[in-house]
Amino acid sequence: MGPDINAIGIIFAPIFAIAVSLIWRTTPDNARFVRAILIPVLIIILTAIITKFLPEDWGLVSSLQLFLPIVCLFPVLWLVGNRTVKYAAVCVLFLLAISLSVQYVHLARSSRVSLIQPERGIAIDNFQQMSVCFALYAVASNDSNYYPEGWLLDSPVMAKLPEKYRKAIEEHNKFDNPETYRLWHTPFTRMYGVKKKYQELWYPGGKLSQDTIGNMSRRDRPGKMDNK
Repeated sequence: MGPDINAIGIIFAPIFAIAVSLIWRTTPDNARFVRAILIPVLIIILTAIITKFLPEDWGLVSSLQLFLPIVCLFPVLWLVGNRTVKYAAVCVLFLLAISLSVQYVHLARSSRVSLIQPERGIAIDNFQQMSVCFALYAVASNDSNYYPEGWLLDSPVMAKLPEKYRKAIEEHNKFDNPETYRLWHTPFTRMYGVKKKYQELWYPGGKLSQDTIGNMSRRDRPGKMDNK
């Protein structure tokens, strides 16, 4: 529910600003127009400078959670003449920017959502599997034994490997980075849903060769999720 609330908050900001501007609209003048441009621009510049000193994994440099409510100050400052209404609306938008960005950082640092695109997660897993394949390719030419189908870590092939290759395979054989998938609001929140996974490599059986090593697959291993 947290990511959905964050997305709704982003959508609410421009709707709120437009509604206030239309309901309490007064005849705009040039001075108010200039202030309505300069104030948000200065705030955005100052905020961008500050976010540069924050950790990159927070993702605030380009987040709509932080900057969209600030941009929404423009119609309020330009069209609303009633000071009480204007200052109240400005406070609401400021609080919205702060609360949405704080929630965004909290969600991003938790296990509830991820900022990693699904394609990037798949690429990481593919690279990890490639590392295991390279370790097996290194000994394949000197091994003519036939090995049964099954989990690579439980296969007799592991006992035949030199220690440095065995350790490399043990380190890279477990694929437990969460899977990510797109949510309805991902295009503007940049947050992805998270699904836990635990996979290991399945050896197809046969001699160590380019075909058998290349045909290894990642499979969910039941019973390992809670004990990884």
